[in-house]
Amino acid sequence: MPSPPRYVAAEQAPQPRSGQSGPPEPSPERAPNRRPKLTEDDVREIRADYAAGRWGVNDLADIYGVTQPTMSAVVHRRTWRHVTDQPTEGN
Repeated sequence: MPSPPRYVAAEQAPQPRSGQSGPPEPSPERAPNRRPKLTEDDVREIRADYAAGRWGVNDLADIYGVTQPTMSAVVHRRTWRHVTDQPTEGN
């Protein structure tokens, strides 16, 4: 006999079956004025601190309030690729 579920799943809106007519469920909207948590100056400082060995990826993620995968992507230049090590003039 299977054990009872540990929690009761929340009810979900019924989805149209494949081949049924009807509009798809609307996707959740994003916040209209989203801003990144990091700035270009933050990214430069993060990369410099990581390269110097001052902080690890997990520590930097905690300091800047982002997730570890986000910080890893910043450090390894998978995101924020356009940010150079030196600030551009006008910044």
